[in-house]
Amino acid sequence: MLEKLSRAGRLGINVNGDLPEKEIAELSSFLSERVKIIWIGENPLFADPFRVAEIVAENFEHLVGFGVLTPRRNAKEIYENFKKLEKEYGERFILGVASGGFKLKDYEKFLKKLREKFEEILCGVTWLKSYEIAKKYCSGILLNHVYPKHVEVFRDFEGFKAAYGPALILPSEFYQDLIIACSIVMQTSKDFLKKFGYYEAYEKIREVKIEELIKRRQRGENLESYGEYKKLKATAEKILEFFTISGKLEDVSNRIKELLSLCDQVVLGDPFFRDKKSVEKISLLLSHPGLS
Repeated sequence: MLEKLSRAGRLGINVNGDLPEKEIAELSSFLSERVKIIWIGENPLFADPFRVAEIVAENFEHLVGFGVLTPRRNAKEIYENFKKLEKEYGERFILGVASGGFKLKDYEKFLKKLREKFEEILCGVTWLKSYEIAKKYCSGILLNHVYPKHVEVFRDFEGFKAAYGPALILPSEFYQDLIIACSIVMQTSKDFLKKFGYYEAYEKIREVKIEELIKRRQRGENLESYGEYKKLKATAEKILEFFTISGKLEDVSNRIKELLSLCDQVVLGDPFFRDKKSVEKISLLLSHPGLS
């Protein structure tokens, strides 16, 4: 797997299963000539990531990563689905997993079972407890961070490292989705938030019903006048710099360069793939020195 990733380029794109299948196919085809890996996310509100992987693989010539699967499905099911994909589309799939909110002891049991079936796994990592588990079982890590000072903490890891997080070229009609994505990321580890001084911001938004906001956006609603979103926006806008790769094209390029001095790959996460204007600038972004 690590050999495959060495050929995957320095920039990956995340695609989630809440787009119509036709749009996923068209997006995958467009990206096939521009990047060498697409990462697929998992969420209870999205389509089955294995179905999304099929659509991507049919229209994309390169590597397809799962970033990340969780113990919502068992190790046997993951293995069987993974092997089915390899039989149909070749050995070009990368397995990434994370705790997904499950207790770490249950997550570790899950990893042990996966390691009985897979030689190499990537692990999603936010903070030190998940990192210690990852070092025991995983050949690489998908860091839930896109701010250099956060990524620096994991400098000593010797395997593959990717910085994976919300991204968007602004201005964009998907700015509200960026705010939501930022808020989701910052709620994954209280210890991390306390260490870097974000816990007070987290306290202000911890009761916001994020799933309801996601569902409203999936229906195409504008959230600007919605009270829950206003509360989220008031806090999230102050910390976008620390939890997203966003701004003008030059800002995004500069952040990616900073991150690539600390890790092997940067994955532009949700909502980047939703925004055709951002996606269409991939070639321009990759033309910047050090990003191809």
